[in-house]
Formats: sequence, C-alpha cells, structure tokens
Amino acid sequence: MKKLLLFVVMFVMSVSLAFAQDDGLKFMDIPIDGPKSKMIKKLQEKGFKYNKRNDYLTGTFNGENVVIIVEDNREGKVWRICILDVPYQSKRVIKTRFNNLLNQFENDSKYIKNRGEKIPEDEEINSDKKYDALFYQNILGEPDINSFVRFMVRKINDRYSIWMFYEN
Repeated sequence: MKKLLLFVVMFVMSVSLAFAQDDGLKFMDIPIDGPKSKMIKKLQEKGFKYNKRNDYLTGTFNGENVVIIVEDNREGKVWRICILDVPYQSKRVIKTRFNNLLNQFENDSKYIKNRGEKIPEDEEINSDKKYDALFYQNILGEPDINSFVRFMVRKINDRYSIWMFYEN
C-alpha cells in the first residue's frame, strides 16, 4: 500500500512539474505574451534593432536577415510574432530554406506537425501552389491548437521569401 501511495504521489508531482515548466510558446526563448514594449526590449537585448518610426525590428534569425513585427491585441498583450526574410531569394534558395525549416521543426520535440511537405528537388516552384507548414506546440504529447508556428513561401516580383508566424 505504501508503494502504491508513493507511486501516486510521485506521478502527481511529475505531472504538476511538467505543467509548471510550460511557459507557453516562445520565440528565441522569449514567451509570446505580456506587453509589446517588453517583447521589443527583450528582442533588442538579443541584438535586434528597433525601427520606432515603422514599428518593426531588424536582425538575423536562423541565419537569415529578417524583419520582425510584434503584434499585440487591444489590451496591449503580444499574441503574434511575424518574421519576414529580407532580401527576397531565388526559387532554388527558397526551396532549400523551406525544406530546412520543415526538417528543423519536424525534429524538434517542442512541436507537433499538422501539415507541411518538403518541396521535391525536381519540382519547379510556381505561384499556383501553396507551400506552407503548420506546427502546434507540444504539451505533454498533445498539440496545443492555440499555440503554433506557421511558415510559408511568398512570391513578390519574381523573388521569394519565407514568412513565419509564432502565434499564441
């Protein structure tokens, strides 16, 4: 009986600890919540430069030059981070970048894939087809449909970019 009771207590403590450690979805180890000004400050501490006039940050993320837009709700709480590659890339480069991102998220236990397929090497990227992926945050083996990362290929004037969204 003591062993059973000890087992139940240990199980409850481990589940409680797992929930306590979950801070929600993060971008660069920064929780996507709280005031927009706090998120911008934390991104500046990571080396991003803030353009106050246009309300965005610039810097390097995952080896690429990016623009980051921090979006908040009516109460001023951050709900989404938008990451846009700049400058735009060729079809060959963007195909490799998309496939690398897909592989990176598929191999990260913090996420559960909802959709997304690699772009085959022999496939010619065209504007008639959507290339996107969606990964939910993994909470104890279950997808949290309210916290996700989505990325897609966007075409602008015959050049391509990855647009990525961390949404909480």
